[in-house]
Amino acid sequence: LSLDNYHTMPACSPTRASILTGRHAIHHGVYVQFAPGSDAALNSSYKLLPRYMKEQGYRTHMVGKWHLGDYKMSALPTSRGFDTFLGYLSGAE
Repeated sequence: LSLDNYHTMPACSPTRASILTGRHAIHHGVYVQFAPGSDAALNSSYKLLPRYMKEQGYRTHMVGKWHLGDYKMSALPTSRGFDTFLGYLSGAE
């Protein structure tokens, strides 16, 4: 994976969603950060980068801030392709 240009949005959640999905915000629908405790989450139909990497034999680990939904188990990093996760689920911890 080579990020050799600017890949950012004005807030953390849209940037993170773009990197993990390979889609621009207009295609994944995340335009602002998710409020703590909200029922918003990145669309579960999108296959994320860690799932592609696992198909190639990589182990996947995430350290840092998720902030892409935490109101149900299927929205958590370990349900979206990461083998392990150590960090914050939202941006307010």
